[in-house]
Order: sequence, then C-alpha cells, then structure tokens
Amino acid sequence: MQVYRWTVASLLGVLAIGSAGFVFLGARDVVAQQNTAQPSIRQSQAKQPPTPAPTGPPRVETIVYDSWSVTCQDSLGSGAKKACLATLRVTDPNRRQLLLTWQIGFNQDNRFVTAVHAPTGLSVTKDNQTVGGVILIPNGVELKFGNGTAVRRLAYVSCSGQECVAESAIDDAFTKEAVANSNATITVHTNGGSIPFEFPIKGIDKAISSTRR
Repeated sequence: MQVYRWTVASLLGVLAIGSAGFVFLGARDVVAQQNTAQPSIRQSQAKQPPTPAPTGPPRVETIVYDSWSVTCQDSLGSGAKKACLATLRVTDPNRRQLLLTWQIGFNQDNRFVTAVHAPTGLSVTKDNQTVGGVILIPNGVELKFGNGTAVRRLAYVSCSGQECVAESAIDDAFTKEAVANSNATITVHTNGGSIPFEFPIKGIDKAISSTRR
C-alpha cells in the first residue's frame, strides 16, 4: 500500500468554536456544574449581593506548537477553567486542498477524545494516480504512531454532506505513544481504496497537555 506523505498547516485564527465533534463549555454550563457539586457554597452566596454578570464576548486565544494550533476560550463563569481545542490540518500543497483535520479536546459528553474530520468524498493524486472515493463508514479510521505495529481505530460518530467525523477516547497509552514519536499515519478507507496519510506531529505533547487541563 502506497503511503502518501503530506505537509501539515497550523490553523491560526480561523478555528470555528464548537466545530463538529467538539464543544466549548459555556458559562451557563460551567455554573450549573459548580452549583450541582457545591450546594453549600451556593447557599452561602445566596445571602450576598448578586455579582454583575460579565459582559462582552469570551476571549479567544490561539497558540501554535509546531504542527498543532491550540485555540482556547475563556469561560465567563467565575473561577471556571478555559476550554481548549488542538487542531492539526493535513493539506495538499500542490492543489491547496484540505485533506484531513485532526483534533484533540473534550467532546460534547465531556470526554477527552481525539477526532479526525475527513471529506465524505476523499481522493488524492500522486504520481499521476488517483485513489479514493466515498468513505466506508463501517471501516472507521486507523491511526498509527511512528513505525510501530499498534493501530488504533476511530469509529465514525457523525456525517454530514461535507464531512464525516471519527472519534476515540484518549488514554494513557495513547499519550505515551504520541509523545514518543515524531510522525503519525492516518488511514481513511474509501470504496476506491484505502488512503494512508503520513505526516509530522511535532508539538503533540504540548497539544495534549494544553487541552487536557
């Protein structure tokens, strides 16, 4: 199987907050969690004059760590942690085409996950040969770090007319292997053949630590 090696482009300043598969907790969600977890604090605060709600949009900041861009949004809730999402984009420099988007962060169920966004119809051209077609949903997406033999399978969790999103939880073994390698291979299966993309992942250690906290 031919492996296609591609460049990665950091996503700076154009990340859509709350993109498919991920969501930032809003101030209302954070406050609701705090109220549920600490009823005694809520009761004592009820005796105090209400604090004016913060105004204006939440602050959004993006930091680039080599191959990765980490975008963080401050919550409007007092004392709440900011929510961050790490993104790596795989592009075809010749056609200026976005091929894959790989993300790390918390999903809508507040689980720490990794997700791959791929076009529903994915094809690449290399050495005058075109490979690809419609994504095969049952096959999922395969992720492998470095030259190892361990392959992780990400199951598709959603599809739209433009893209499908495959997702998997991040555990300690994932983190250990990710930070020990400098490249990764993501394989997308289509009805016209499987397409393995190999690309550098430098900065993934900072991407994981920045989004997990």
